[in-house]
Amino acid sequence: MLGTTNDREWQRLALQMLERPDLAADPRFATNIMRCNEREVIDEAISAWTRQHPLAEIQSVADAAGIGVIQAVREAGPNICTFGVFTDITSTAPDNILGTYLADYAQGVERIVAGIKNGSPLPASNVVFGLKDADVMKFTYNDKARRAVPEDVRQYVDAVKAKIISGEIHTLGG
Repeated sequence: MLGTTNDREWQRLALQMLERPDLAADPRFATNIMRCNEREVIDEAISAWTRQHPLAEIQSVADAAGIGVIQAVREAGPNICTFGVFTDITSTAPDNILGTYLADYAQGVERIVAGIKNGSPLPASNVVFGLKDADVMKFTYNDKARRAVPEDVRQYVDAVKAKIISGEIHTLGG
């Protein structure tokens, strides 16, 4: 799902992502209210473009064009911060990104395959990766953020993570 939060983002989406200067210049799409009134036309243009591109490319192009929450955070100023999830977007807004959570499932698959090659039995069912799999679930803090996460908060997060791993705290997925 792609969307814009303001007229500047609309221009970037039309010009930089869709490469459709005709949409950017069309007076029917000049304001958010006008774009909402023409939602079907815009949805079709975006859908036509996204059908031609894999998800990783869409995300990359959207990041480069500054479409989405990260651009909004960067434009909001120094008091608004967020975490990157599934993609390291720190370079997009280095002052505002507090950290990144990445799920590198390939590392987990490589570990399982290496184990099988070394004599471990095949898994009996699908393998579910979670916080216990530090090679797969990677969480890092951005110490260069304008307002880095304080050490006491980091310790609290680590303590909660340990309780989830041990089963003391149950999550929806586990």
